[in-house]
Formats: sequence, C-alpha cells, structure tokens
Amino acid sequence: MEKKSIEYVLPEEIEKRSFEIIAAELAERGITLPAEQDPVTRRVIHTSADFDYADNLCFSEGAVDRYAAAWVWSFLR
Repeated sequence: MEKKSIEYVLPEEIEKRSFEIIAAELAERGITLPAEQDPVTRRVIHTSADFDYADNLCFSEGAVDRYAAAWVWSFLR
C-alpha cells in the first residue's frame, strides 16, 4: 500500500490558485468582465464555484462604488 503524505497549504495560497484558475477559465470562455465588477464577480465565483455568475450577475448602477465607500468607512470609524 502506497503511503500518502498530507500537503499543508496556507489559505492565501489556496485563494491565489483559485483566482488563477478562475482567470484562466474566464479567458478560455472568452469572458471579459467590466473592470469595476471584475473583482466582485470573481469573488462570487470563487465562493460558489459557479461560473454562471460571470454571465448573469447583475449590478445596480454605482453599487460597487457604494460598497467600496462603505468598506473604507468601516475602517475609519
């Protein structure tokens, strides 16, 4: 019986590799996301493993900017 070893990988390395895979898959499908929506959509795909979000996730006008402002504000309090 072959002995298997456990590979310990840091969470940030797993996340980095996941985002590389997502980028490659989107490129292979010929999908280019709008720049302001790109990081959010990739995060949703990473979290759900569902590439359909690249085609059907809808954003209200200014939603990403409002989120970014709220996120920054949360650190200033």
